[in-house]
Amino acid sequence: MQRLAKQYQDDLVVLAVNRGESAGRAQDWSDKRGLQDLVFAVDERESVARAYKLGSGMPQSYFIDKDGIITRVISGGQSFATMEKNLREALAAPAQ
Repeated sequence: MQRLAKQYQDDLVVLAVNRGESAGRAQDWSDKRGLQDLVFAVDERESVARAYKLGSGMPQSYFIDKDGIITRVISGGQSFATMEKNLREALAAPAQ
């Protein structure tokens, strides 16, 4: 995600959501990994996850177009090549 955020910075915002942990713990985790190109959100009480009925497995990737429409959901980990392929397909998808 870090590589994609940097490589596609004009077309992409990677929002990494940390569920069920405090902001401090999430910050420590991202700092240790040098994830400065990612935007983090913390859902400590998982209220957003419940409101949107997000699945419980992690990781999950949601591709959201410029109009805020979820165009693709990928459950589980992805290699860089697979994530880049999914991103390119999402960027090329016609507006709905």
